[in-house]
Amino acid sequence: MSGSIPQKLRVGPMVLADDNMNRKVVELYAASANSQTKYTSGDKLLFNIPSYQKGFIDFSKSYMKFEAKITNSSPTSGKVCFYDNIPVFDRVLIRGGNGVVLEDIQGYQNLERIQMLLKSKSELESDNIYGNYTVKPESITDIVLAAKQEKSVGYIKKLHSGIFSNEDYMFPIHRVGGGLELELDISSKATVLRGATRETINNWNDGSFEITNVKFVFSLLTVSDDFLSKYNSMSNNSELVLPITTFQRHVSTFSGAETEPVIFINSAKKEVRRSYSVFTKNKTSVQNAPATAADPVIQYPQFLKGASDGHQSCIRFIHKYQDRQFPENYVNATVDGAGLVTDQTNLLAHVLTNIPPEKTKNSPYLASLSKDSSVVGSVFEEAFMIVQDFRSSDDKGVINSLNMAVNSSPLILELKMNKVDAYGATMVQTYLELSSDVVIASDGGMSIVTKAAL
Repeated sequence: MSGSIPQKLRVGPMVLADDNMNRKVVELYAASANSQTKYTSGDKLLFNIPSYQKGFIDFSKSYMKFEAKITNSSPTSGKVCFYDNIPVFDRVLIRGGNGVVLEDIQGYQNLERIQMLLKSKSELESDNIYGNYTVKPESITDIVLAAKQEKSVGYIKKLHSGIFSNEDYMFPIHRVGGGLELELDISSKATVLRGATRETINNWNDGSFEITNVKFVFSLLTVSDDFLSKYNSMSNNSELVLPITTFQRHVSTFSGAETEPVIFINSAKKEVRRSYSVFTKNKTSVQNAPATAADPVIQYPQFLKGASDGHQSCIRFIHKYQDRQFPENYVNATVDGAGLVTDQTNLLAHVLTNIPPEKTKNSPYLASLSKDSSVVGSVFEEAFMIVQDFRSSDDKGVINSLNMAVNSSPLILELKMNKVDAYGATMVQTYLELSSDVVIASDGGMSIVTKAAL
C-alpha cells in the first residue's frame, strides 16, 4: 500500500497510511569539510546531525563512507598497507544537542574486530570489496594490497554503537533539541598500518595514510503533520524512552612475569548482558613486514594469547562475580616438551562462553591461518576472545543480566598462562555490553539512563 507505515514506526495499533511520507538518503560531511578535506592520525571529525522537522532516521541503514589512501616513503623502500578492516577510528563519541554524552566508546578498533569475529562466513566474504580480508581470494597478496591502497580504496564502515546500529525502531530526530553530534578520533598509524613488503631499505614507520571524502550516510523518513500529531499523542507529548544496547570499555594490565593473573573488571553498571575480553599490546611503531616466508604471522592488532602468540598463551580461565562462579571454561590446548602450544584451535567466542553456537545469531566463522607467506593471514581461529553471557533469556522485555552495582563488586577473570611473557606486559581490554535507555524530554533535552536490574 502506497504510504503505508514502516514496521519500525508502528506504535501499538497504529497502522494508518500517510501518503505524504518521504524517504531519502542523506550524506553529511564533517563540520567545515568537503570532499577534498584530508584526515590522518590524531585528527578528529565532527558531524552535526540536525533535528529534521517531522523526521525519523533509520540508523540501521547508516554508515561511514570514505576513501582511504596509503603513502609510502619512497618507491624503493618497503611498503606498508592497511590492517584488515582498515581500522581508522579509535573513539566514537555521541552527544545530544544539549551537550549530554550519550555514548563514548574508546579503543573502538578492538570493538570493531570483536564484531567482525562474530560475523558469518558469507558476511565476511561480502565485505571483501570494502577492505575486509578475513576471507579473501588467494590472489590478494600484500604486494597487490599495497599497490591498490596507494591509489586509494573506497570503503563503507558500519558504526557499532547503541544509537547508530539500532535495528529496532526509527529514531525520532524531530524530537531532539539541537540534533545529535557524532565525533570520531582517527587512530595512530601504528594501529592502522603494517609492513607489507621488504626492500634493501625499509622505512615502514615513514609510511602514512589519509582518508578523504568522508561522509556519514543515513536514511531519513519525513512524515505528514497529521501522522506526527498521532505519533506524539501516543507518548502524551511528554518524554520518550528509547532502549539501546551500547558498550563500555574497561582496561587492565598484567606483567609478563605473571602466569596466573587475576583481572578485576570494575563497573557500577546494572544491566550487563555480555562481556568480551581481548588481549593486546601497546604498540607505538608500524610493525615490520615478515622477515621470512616461514614467518607470515601478523601479531598486531590481532588479539593475542592464542596459538599464534608464541610468547605466552592462555590455557584456562574462570569468570566469577561475588560468590557466584560461572561454569569453568577450559581452553583446548596441547603443549609440547618445550612449553610451546602446538594445538589450540577451539578459541572463538562460541567455544569460550556459555552461549551454545546454535543460540547465537551467527556462529563465528572458523577461518584457517594462511599457509602461504605471500597472502595476508586471516583473522583467525587463534584470534583469542573470551565472551561471557549473563542473560537467561533473549527476551528484550526481561531484565535478567548481571547487576554490577550491587556493593560495587567487580567481575573477576582468573587466567592461567602457559609461561612467562618475555615481551612484557599484556593489556586486557573488556567491553561490557549494556542495556540502557535514551530519554528525550518534552523540551528536546536528552539523557541516558541505565536500566535497573530485577
